[in-house]
Amino acid sequence: MSMMFAFSGMVQVGIAASLLSLGAIDFGMIVDSSVVMVEICVRRLQGVQGSGFGVQGQQAMTVQSSASGPQPSTLNPQLSVIRDAAVEVRKPTMFGELIIMVVYLPILTLEGIEGKLFRPMALTVVFALAGSMVLSLTLMPVLASLFIRPSTPDSQPSIPLLMRIAHRIHSPILRLCMEHKWAVLGIAAGMLVVAFGMIAPYLGAEFVPRLSARKLPRKANSTATTSRPPSNRFFRTVSMT
Repeated sequence: MSMMFAFSGMVQVGIAASLLSLGAIDFGMIVDSSVVMVEICVRRLQGVQGSGFGVQGQQAMTVQSSASGPQPSTLNPQLSVIRDAAVEVRKPTMFGELIIMVVYLPILTLEGIEGKLFRPMALTVVFALAGSMVLSLTLMPVLASLFIRPSTPDSQPSIPLLMRIAHRIHSPILRLCMEHKWAVLGIAAGMLVVAFGMIAPYLGAEFVPRLSARKLPRKANSTATTSRPPSNRFFRTVSMT
């Protein structure tokens, strides 16, 4: 949905979908705020599973009268937990995405060839992050309240099948790396040296080369049977273009 928000903004501004406009979009950066929102909701629901959502849970969630006036005591405990979790991470996630958007704003001030190349990229990223920020603050808490269910005190939290497969693949690899720490460090250092050796010769090169558009050679030929007045008009037109 964040990408749909970005595509809508691109249509309104008139940006074509190409490698220059979509190449800088990082899906991890877009879904990060939503993942944080869902994770805090899950952790909060697991944290209160010990007290349960029975009579004690209802009494714990009852809000007493305050200066603003009494509030109803029939509020759903699960919705209260998710609401408090969303309010807790609202400012960090919002400021994190705003900081990334501010980083891209100076690109919008570029002019010339650089502006034509990088301005669509910056606008697309800003549109995608804006959509991600709005959805993480509005849609994700609603989806969490609908699809996330608190575990009972006697039940173990279920692990999805994909995560179980990932753990089975990652656990032996992690164990092997921890048993051979120096070998892993040596391989990583060797890869760093090789990568730097491949990139070093190109350091300092211009990313956008200067185009000598004013020095393009122009050459015009005419047939031998062409009379002089048409030839003069033709070459005069060529020299003026």
